[in-house]
Amino acid sequence: MKKNYSFKYFEFTKNYFTTPRKLGHFDLFQAGELEMSENAYIEEHRQVCHEISYILSGEGTFSTEDTELTVHPGDIHIISKDFNHTIKTGKNKGIRFACIGFTFNEKYPHDTLGSIVQLFEECPVRVIHDNGEIGRLFSMLIGELYNGDKYSTVACESIINCILIMTERLFSGNTQKRFLPEQSENFIGQPLYDIIRYIDRTTPNCPGVSDICQSFNYSESYISHLFKEKLGISIRDYIISSKLNYAKLLLTEGKQTVGGIAHILGYGSSQSFCKSFKKQFGLSPSEFKSSFEVQKTAEQDTCISTNGSCTGA
Repeated sequence: MKKNYSFKYFEFTKNYFTTPRKLGHFDLFQAGELEMSENAYIEEHRQVCHEISYILSGEGTFSTEDTELTVHPGDIHIISKDFNHTIKTGKNKGIRFACIGFTFNEKYPHDTLGSIVQLFEECPVRVIHDNGEIGRLFSMLIGELYNGDKYSTVACESIINCILIMTERLFSGNTQKRFLPEQSENFIGQPLYDIIRYIDRTTPNCPGVSDICQSFNYSESYISHLFKEKLGISIRDYIISSKLNYAKLLLTEGKQTVGGIAHILGYGSSQSFCKSFKKQFGLSPSEFKSSFEVQKTAEQDTCISTNGSCTGA
């Protein structure tokens, strides 16, 4: 369904509202990302499909019928089809989110996955905070939709299944059983491992130290002691390192500007990001990107001169 917009925005979506795309037992109506500026809204419209939104940055209000829910980075919002829906932002508060719109078709295995259908039937609108898994799945899904090679259809179906399963687990409180490794002299312990894994999974939108400790019901002093004792660095240094390693990945992909990467990672300015990056790696982001491109070109030239072609690049 075509929506009316009132704001400055970018939209990076694939829409299949006219002819929904068949993905196994799903009919996909829409998938992608959208960013709304401050004081903006999407006019009220009736949902023609179920929708899951993952909040990447900013803040906004998702309204469904008489229910208004304020969402923040890392929140997951779901809404069922056939309900009226609108999205608004406030003063000095824009929002960016990824979303998928879909329905279950006649092939859906209700005998094994019926609880996922019930999630949308029992309550038309809900919001919950991600545990670090679903944001990366959204990123993978959007990448596959735009990849479009012979594997994409199978990959998209699998990722949507994972998004729905993880979402149902979150709302039902059915968390996964913990993996308990054998303890050795290098064993870091479950609390520290859980937090390290959480930081790695939530990069680049990792919350602050106090929020992380509160989420895991540990004191900040206790976690700080664990990081220093087991890893030799502070938890803040670990978060910074995780973000800067993610920045290296974005720089090698070449799809973001330095300023864009600074914004994604939550830096107040490009200058502060560049200073932090150079302190960590000894090169500015631009120097690192140039060095990577030179190295990549040299490897391709070597491959071509050796084999006559470069099929592995």
